[in-house]
Amino acid sequence: MALYARVSTQKQVENLTRQHEWLTEVCGEHGYRIVLDCSEIASGLNDNRRQFFMFLDAACKG
Repeated sequence: MALYARVSTQKQVENLTRQHEWLTEVCGEHGYRIVLDCSEIASGLNDNRRQFFMFLDAACKG
């Protein structure tokens, strides 16, 4: 399983932590093994989201 979490601003960093905890918990409940874990602080309108594009690249490669 690959995880991706994002918030728009540094002020929301606690939400990023909560997203990561929740995603990890759900994976554990379903027995999924996490093979990629990406997170970043970046606007969804920003095309320069390195973690997001790394996530997509890994998904496309399988």
